[in-house]
Amino acid sequence: MASVQTAAGGSFTVPCRFKFSGTAWSLFNQLVGGLIACAFTLGIYLPWLVCRMQRWTSENISLNDSQGNQVNTRFNGIGSELFATTVFGLLLTVVTLGIYGPWFVVSMIKFFVEKTEGETSDGQKVSMAFTGTGGGLFQNTFVGMILMTVTLGLYTPWFMCRNIRWFYDHLEIDAGQGNPITLEFKGTGGEMLKMFIVSCILTICTLGIYCFWFQVKVWKFQHDNTEVVTPSGNRLAVRFTGTGDQFAGIMIIGMILNFLTLGIYQFRFMVRQIQFQTDHIEIGGAELVAAGPAA
Repeated sequence: MASVQTAAGGSFTVPCRFKFSGTAWSLFNQLVGGLIACAFTLGIYLPWLVCRMQRWTSENISLNDSQGNQVNTRFNGIGSELFATTVFGLLLTVVTLGIYGPWFVVSMIKFFVEKTEGETSDGQKVSMAFTGTGGGLFQNTFVGMILMTVTLGLYTPWFMCRNIRWFYDHLEIDAGQGNPITLEFKGTGGEMLKMFIVSCILTICTLGIYCFWFQVKVWKFQHDNTEVVTPSGNRLAVRFTGTGDQFAGIMIIGMILNFLTLGIYQFRFMVRQIQFQTDHIEIGGAELVAAGPAA
């Protein structure tokens, strides 16, 4: 076990896990009211609904260690900001025949990333910043599209890994330690291609049943190839511990109950899916890539 020191003098130990505590009833209250408002405003309320759902999701996600320490998250974005960003971005994208698209995407990423913050058990604020630019995303996307065209789509896994790496390379988490916490992605296109080929074959052979295990493999590929780099230089391994069996059970039972209850189970179904994706992310559980001080 190792600890990450905070600016306030406390520590957060690893391994630690994310936890989602939202309920079906709270989701019902958030979503139904927002959908009714969207219907009455002919969709204009949608940015406010998106912010409302993002706020609900963030407020129900926490990072917890075995010592009882916790980082709670919250989202501070408001609908009017998202509305202005969306309208401005869409107009420029249309006027420039799509060329402004990467700048629009970056503005949306920055909005959601930089409006999300956290707070540790000892009161230390945690903030995030995204340093990517539209020009950088344009270059990354342009090169990737050319290579996918030339290789008749074979380059797609490498392009996907390249996009994940680009996002991680520009994401910074400030926990008040002077230098930011960063993420590094180690996955390769060759590994992803092999996973896709095997999973696609199994999905076809099982008449689609394997798709649940396929989805879990995608999540495991991204998380298991991610490292958290602390200001002290420690590299913490990230793992996704969920299994295809668990996810298949959630999905199959959820679809059956949804049918039998005429859709009433949908809110509980959605919460269980979010919990599965959140509660199985573990940081520092597999190993410390660079060992830190003993807790």
